Amino acid sequence: ALPEDIGCLARLEKLDASANALETLPKSLGKCRRLRLLDVSANAFRSTACLEALGRCVELETVDASKNGSMRGAIPVSWGCLIKLKEIKIDDTKVDAVPSEVFLSCESLQTLSAARCDALDVKAMKETEGYQHYEARRKGKHDKQLSSRVLMDEARLDERLG
Repeated sequence: ALPEDIGCLARLEKLDASANALETLPKSLGKCRRLRLLDVSANAFRSTACLEALGRCVELETVDASKNGSMRGAIPVSWGCLIKLKEIKIDDTKVDAVPSEVFLSCESLQTLSAARCDALDVKAMKETEGYQHYEARRKGKHDKQLSSRVLMDEARLDERLG
């Protein structure tokens, strides 16, 4: 288990607690306001409830909770407060929903990875309020990356010829 006083680490920015057989996270983790990256993949979470306190980590950009095969429930509504959140990974879990608050309020969200997330009704998720805004951001990100790569390759080609 992670110690309850982990919340005292006011300057904590990255936490990799992957593959540790953790069953829960301390609520005090929500006090780590500078936390930007959290990797809790491949643990033994049974419920998404242990992720609720992360909604107070206002600098959070990436959450990897994948490979928690027994983790059930919806992504916490509190994550709607994470306006800098860019990436959520819930692959290989039993997460069953993404609340509209996440799609509507997490304006930086560009990646929601939910491969082999059999409990998630993708059709229902796509009908969730705010999903279309998320999808537009996701497509915009990939279009921008593609454009950037094309331009980068053209520049390299020009350098070789010049």
